[in-house]
Amino acid sequence: MQRASIVSVLALLALAGSASADVIATDVFVPAGGIGSAGIGLGAGTRYTFFNFGTNDDTVMRILDPGAVEVVNDDDNGPNVSSGFSFVAGATGAYNIQLSRFPDFAFAGNAGSAFTNRLVGCNGATGAESGSNNTHLTADAAIYGSAGFAMSGSLSAGDVDYFSFTGSAGEVIGAYTDLGFDSVLGLFDSTGTLLSSDDDGGPGTASSMQFTLPASGTYYFAVTAFADFAFTGNHSTSGDYLLIVAGGAAVPAPGAAALLGALGL
Repeated sequence: MQRASIVSVLALLALAGSASADVIATDVFVPAGGIGSAGIGLGAGTRYTFFNFGTNDDTVMRILDPGAVEVVNDDDNGPNVSSGFSFVAGATGAYNIQLSRFPDFAFAGNAGSAFTNRLVGCNGATGAESGSNNTHLTADAAIYGSAGFAMSGSLSAGDVDYFSFTGSAGEVIGAYTDLGFDSVLGLFDSTGTLLSSDDDGGPGTASSMQFTLPASGTYYFAVTAFADFAFTGNHSTSGDYLLIVAGGAAVPAPGAAALLGALGL
């Protein structure tokens, strides 16, 4: 991404009551026999998205509300076999996000080896598409938060939306769509060549993916609808969406120490 590094503290609470939105991330270490966790302050009535990616470990993730009651528990709705979900916070206060490995749905402790994954949080769009971004040559430039971008858009029949960003060689990128239609997500290089695509890797028929950039330069994400796998606009779908993308330096190897994000209210 255009940011040189990922911040180590999730800081969405301060943004929850304002018009600003952000994408912020931290690396979470999950020890063998234990779970990883990150404290986060959220505001009531605000929609949040969280997902993790990075080591290709089959993660499970959940969030506990200020009363330590489980709100969401997810297995495979993030990039590859990682986890992701969106929800509206029911109360203002300190939430706890916990991360473990499949099939530890009770979060009694990771039964495998230690690993580190990147946890991404988002509380809304950092920018919006222009409506005239139907090719990579007319792509909208992504508007960044602390650790990535969250571009909102509205897809109509025959429409494809492109967003440009600058990445570095070896950078691990995670992407996630929050929407209500059957999306297809594509990643293109500076020449417009398709590098990777995903159909149903996210929740339901939404999309998500993880990709390691081969070189430094300009890249493009494109959002379209099923079954437009050629990204030519060959679909009759319409609907709104939020494309969330995070990156930075490569995720540390499993077992590396990581600073957990923590917030006070």
